[in-house]
Amino acid sequence: MFREALDAFYLLISEKRISRFYDAKQGGYNRNVFFNRHNSILNPVEAEANFKEVYSKTPVNSEFAEIVKNMPVDRRIFDSAGNFNNRISKANLKEAVKGFLDGQWLELYVFDMLSKKFASRYEVLMDWEIRKPDWGSNKFQLDVIVMNSYQLAGVSCTISGSKTLCKSKGFEILLRTQQIGGSQAKSVLVTGMDTQGEVDLLQSELLNNTGTRASSIKVVGMESWDRTFLERQVEDFFENREG
Repeated sequence: MFREALDAFYLLISEKRISRFYDAKQGGYNRNVFFNRHNSILNPVEAEANFKEVYSKTPVNSEFAEIVKNMPVDRRIFDSAGNFNNRISKANLKEAVKGFLDGQWLELYVFDMLSKKFASRYEVLMDWEIRKPDWGSNKFQLDVIVMNSYQLAGVSCTISGSKTLCKSKGFEILLRTQQIGGSQAKSVLVTGMDTQGEVDLLQSELLNNTGTRASSIKVVGMESWDRTFLERQVEDFFENREG
């Protein structure tokens, strides 16, 4: 459904303009316009009021506009003039924002990249839900999973650059992939952290705090989202050519 918009994200990343999409102060995507304090999507009337208040001061920038204009017509939250789409239904607004713009696109981006890169060698799955008898009613969903025969590699994606949130996700995917795939399982954490120094520090802390091997987890940040670079890093990690 969002194929053209996903291609637009590829372009922003390759042209090193993705940070502009997230620059809320300069007309980029601002999730506070669309969500309430409980992290639930607002109805279109409330979202429109917020949208007008925020973007009347600083109009939507070209990066945000490029993504939205490539979304399906009934999921576009504003028009080419930057006016909120007051005909959008709540279901379509939720799908457009919570189901794509707010971070789901990164999961789709990574899945698309890995499935094309490794299709001939591995099985690549998305949104793989895992349950175990001793977990009770609890379940865990891996954003992307790569299966190489018996070896499992789980991928968790977040657009957040918050070290606290990213670290929490790192602990979680390390725990879950090893619970499912054993000590040889691998984990990749794709984050929105914007400097390599932050990424390296988080990777070191995850290794030190969990006592796992360097070959167990790979953390990447926004600087590594470019498709060619991300493919190479993930492939080297999966193929044991580093760490």
